[in-house]
Amino acid sequence: MDQQFTPQTKRGKVVHFFLRNLPRLVLLGLIVFIITLFISISQKKKALIAEKMAVGTQKRPAVNVVVAPLAPVDIRDRIKLPGFIEPWQRLMISAKVGGSVTTIVTKEGDTLKEGDVIANIEMDDYKIARDRATAAYNLAVSDYQRDRKLFDRGAVSKAQLEAKKPLLIHQRPTWKTPN
Repeated sequence: MDQQFTPQTKRGKVVHFFLRNLPRLVLLGLIVFIITLFISISQKKKALIAEKMAVGTQKRPAVNVVVAPLAPVDIRDRIKLPGFIEPWQRLMISAKVGGSVTTIVTKEGDTLKEGDVIANIEMDDYKIARDRATAAYNLAVSDYQRDRKLFDRGAVSKAQLEAKKPLLIHQRPTWKTPN
């Protein structure tokens, strides 16, 4: 039962014709629209090219140019802003000997290397300690020499003489003389 529907009225025939040919009509309308746009764009393009040519033929005024030599320079921009500064790394500094600081040699921001003098320390306490150690060592040496002479005479035993050796070694000065 393959019967095709054919309308009987004139209006029905027109509607039926448009519905059957709708895709073709839409395609035809799009083609006409694209051709119209293409023609319009090409006309505007020709107008723009003509305008550019008219502007390009006008004489341009001379421009003053100043040439300066180029040299490398440090940029030192300064901006003053409120804030807090915190160090990336905290360093603890200590001296080999104790005492009061008499002079500070370096300034804040100075670059230092290992062994650089940062401050001078009062030497009085250090000298007193050195003199005390020297006196104790000299006393240990004289005691050992006296006991050695007594040992040679037989008045002191070898054990008593050997007992003085560790004292002598212990009292030996181990300091470096300050400058």
